[in-house]
Amino acid sequence: MTWKWLHGEATPKADFGVPLSLTDYELCIYDSTGIVTRACAPAGGTCDGQPCWRDISHGYKFRQRDMSAGLKNGLQIILKEGTDGKAAITVKGKGMTPIVPTLPLSQPVTVQIINSSRSCWQATYSAPALENDAGAFKDKAD
Repeated sequence: MTWKWLHGEATPKADFGVPLSLTDYELCIYDSTGIVTRACAPAGGTCDGQPCWRDISHGYKFRQRDMSAGLKNGLQIILKEGTDGKAAITVKGKGMTPIVPTLPLSQPVTVQIINSSRSCWQATYSAPALENDAGAFKDKAD
């Protein structure tokens, strides 16, 4: 699963809060029937023997991998500050993080990432999708 909020409205780094120690994040995906999956990235913490969150140039990065049974599953979130059209958020999940919803999805689909400071970024995907079948959902935001 990959979600990209690209070319977003102006977002200063301060809007992301302090995920290194205070600000939790949650990604939620909704279709017309309600919530279909979610993934959480709590503030602070240790993942794979290192801090889950890192301060990077112009934002923050979260990475948690599950290497159990030799599988490369996990969750990655990149929060990038920027002026209008330059801010971006990328979420990648592989394996069971987040849980893959039953496809096809019933549009409209809304993807939302919200932090515990109540800042929210979202995109809506109205029908028809570029691809929406039992194998994949792919579309461009409205």
